Amino acid sequence: MIRVAFYTLGCKLNQAETESLADQFKEAGYQLVAPDDVADIYIANTCTVTHVADRKSRHRLRLARRRNPRAFIIASGCYAQRAPQELAPIADLVVDNEEKEHLLEIVRGLSLQTSFSIMASPLLRHCEPFASCHSEGLVEALSKAKGRRPKNLTQDRLREAISPLKSTTRVRSLIKIQDGCRSPCAYCIVPRVRAYEYSLSASQIVDEVKLKVARGYKEVVLTGTKIGCYEDAVLSDSEGSSIDLRGLIERILCDTDIRRLHLSSLQPQEISAEFLSLWQDGILSRSSESFASCHSEGLAEALSKAKGRRPKNLAQGKLREGTGEGPRLCRHLHLALQSGSDGVLQRMKRCYSLDDYRRAIDLIRGAIPGVAITTDVMVGFPGESDEEFEQSYHFCQQAGFANIHVFPFSPRPGTLAARMPQQIDERVKKERKQRMLELAQNCRHSFCEQFLGQVMPVLWEKETSLGSGIHSGLTDNYIRVFTPSYEPLTNKIVSVKLVRFHNQGMWGELVEILS
Repeated sequence: MIRVAFYTLGCKLNQAETESLADQFKEAGYQLVAPDDVADIYIANTCTVTHVADRKSRHRLRLARRRNPRAFIIASGCYAQRAPQELAPIADLVVDNEEKEHLLEIVRGLSLQTSFSIMASPLLRHCEPFASCHSEGLVEALSKAKGRRPKNLTQDRLREAISPLKSTTRVRSLIKIQDGCRSPCAYCIVPRVRAYEYSLSASQIVDEVKLKVARGYKEVVLTGTKIGCYEDAVLSDSEGSSIDLRGLIERILCDTDIRRLHLSSLQPQEISAEFLSLWQDGILSRSSESFASCHSEGLAEALSKAKGRRPKNLAQGKLREGTGEGPRLCRHLHLALQSGSDGVLQRMKRCYSLDDYRRAIDLIRGAIPGVAITTDVMVGFPGESDEEFEQSYHFCQQAGFANIHVFPFSPRPGTLAARMPQQIDERVKKERKQRMLELAQNCRHSFCEQFLGQVMPVLWEKETSLGSGIHSGLTDNYIRVFTPSYEPLTNKIVSVKLVRFHNQGMWGELVEILS
């Protein structure tokens, strides 16, 4: 059996795509192994959002070569899209984002046209099919070698081939619902490597969630480049409008048994009272009568019976908190900030002001008690003065974030910011990053403090390396919790009382097993 190892760098979208590819390879009969194990094929899903991500991507490819000099190494993802010529010397095949979904067919094609021992030779990257990949497109080049064009592996075809495999070790799955961005910020390379903006169909996504539930997953994370732009124009709601992100969430909560639904990053301009009403009334109980009727009658019809009328929108009346299990829709929103200075935001070409951001977080906190709001903050953007950094620091201090992801500006080739004057010295970036990281730690502590002594359900992920029987998991508002238990907890929802602080979250005392 051919051994395949995947390694993913970067965002949740990359992780979701790798997860999907890994499922395809497994169902096709390949043996999946860890990226640090010896494999016959290594596939690196690369990232190029910073120069550090570029360096890590190249390092992983070289590491794979050292681990097995005869392995066949494939570089894919955003770095492969931006600069394939930089990866060609260290990979046997470079596959851009547009062809990534065809990776299984590509590998099968290579296996068919050569013996595996030849396929695993590093010389293959110099052969004629590979040399023509960049000019003709990978799929076309390989189809010439095979005498046919590979079939398009649509998600629908893949789903038909995948049987529901139960697993008690699977906890959280990332599902891609949208891709692409047509609104480039001054610093961002993503629109250059994921330019085509599209959404997957709501029916396809719901089917994917059902598949994950059948395989034992307790939580699904909806991810994409800009999930707030999600729109299924083919499927309409009861009023004839296209299905947006809110409508998609409603369908998933009604039509599937997923215990937890979590959203990846949103923009402040995408937050509205109507959107937040999904959380305001709690989450539909999995055992409630109205929930039981959702699958057979449809959400709108079930709710109209309960209320004596057809609801104006699909959320009204259906959202009830499940007893003991906690909310199904996670109380965590990641709201990108980038800078707490209006001047810097304008130069970044962000589509909101600090007033817009304040309104968004006020709306969120008013609608979702106990919500965790996390964010990203960039330091050292070109021209960021000491005063503007202090403004950003102060804004973050006052905003009450549950956590802050801090990163220094990294000039990306071809972006507007890379050509801007007043580039900030690396020493200054490092100092500002350190101050923001210290603030982030204080924010985490302050957020956790308000839940000290409370009993909260936790979805347990794994046993940690902290010691024998120490388990780690997340509350629905994404507090990292640790607890000792000699009983297996992985992929169970277990209530704990939060009793003291941990440098990464909180310690909990087990109360009861809920599922």
